Amino acid sequence: GRSHRVIKLKTGEKPYTDREYTVTEVPRYLEGASFIQMAMKDKYDTTQAALSFILKKEVILYVAYDQRSKKIPAWLNGWKKTGDVIRTTDPGSKYLEVYSRLMEYSGMSSNAVVLGGNLARPATGAQINYLVAAVERPTVITLEAEEAVLVGPQTATNHPGYSGAGFVDYLNPTTDYIEWQADIVTPGDYNLGFVYSIGDPLSRFLLVSVDGAAVDTAEFTTTSNWANWSFHGGATVYLSSGTHTIRTTAIGTGGPNLDLLQLSYMSPGTDVRPAPIVLKRAVAPSLEKGTDLSDQPHRVYPNPITENTRIAYSLNEPARVNLAVYTTQGQSLQVLVNENQGAGNHEAKLDGASLEPGIYIYRLQTNNQLKVGKIVKR
Repeated sequence: GRSHRVIKLKTGEKPYTDREYTVTEVPRYLEGASFIQMAMKDKYDTTQAALSFILKKEVILYVAYDQRSKKIPAWLNGWKKTGDVIRTTDPGSKYLEVYSRLMEYSGMSSNAVVLGGNLARPATGAQINYLVAAVERPTVITLEAEEAVLVGPQTATNHPGYSGAGFVDYLNPTTDYIEWQADIVTPGDYNLGFVYSIGDPLSRFLLVSVDGAAVDTAEFTTTSNWANWSFHGGATVYLSSGTHTIRTTAIGTGGPNLDLLQLSYMSPGTDVRPAPIVLKRAVAPSLEKGTDLSDQPHRVYPNPITENTRIAYSLNEPARVNLAVYTTQGQSLQVLVNENQGAGNHEAKLDGASLEPGIYIYRLQTNNQLKVGKIVKR
């Protein structure tokens, strides 16, 4: 029969039961992972069911496969290639490439995982057997707002229902921000969720950035009362193993009262590029008067820009209009419009020649509506 052992993966351990090689390098998140030690002699296996085991909890399963392979086996298709490696003292192989997959647990005794052979079709080129390790799905990471770095906002306790020692109150319409440091062990896609309250009828917007890159303009809708707390599930972004800076910045509307940030592991996604900024629109549902901004989309043309661009919008009725451009840190750069305007089509010119390449936010505010969008400078 085949020889399998379950041990903890770490440097110095033997990767195979029938070889004296040792592990010399593993990714941080796999240090101490449950590791199925298999035999090197099974590297020629071509079956579709070479290894099976029963799950008793949700885990992220990792397979390290020979980097010399020309093709991977079909059973490994759909797994995420992490870009990380495991190295051993095997003189014939430089390293094995790590693939990952979330294995959900149904609670059934029949929750079996079956992995195929090292050379199951159509695999070719792999000269050493693969390695298998597993870690538990990360629990939700909760970061209290009052424990973060506050630039502008202040800790408050005058509304009940918060967790921790208080909540954070945004004081200024722009530039105020909260900044958390999040230590991530297991890389993957994480949802950024917030517990907040807003007693006013109008939505408020925050620019969410991760490691300096804008990932979302989060719309926080009213909770009807400052003592009513709600959860906002925001952007899902890829976070590598390590420490990340997450910032929420006021971009013209101030911000909600923020109680905490939650990071929820979603999948072993490997797209390390920031998610595109999601454009949101705020409407005051409790206002009885009609909407003054037309449903016709506001647009920026051209966008991306190299020098100048125009922002076009339409009004259903006369309104006071404020149109301004901000940095992703919430700093006001240019006020393009600040006047009463009549019903009809309008446009404003932005002189972008002096802007540095990057992403900018524009905020279009009328009597009872707000629209937020982005401008990309090449």
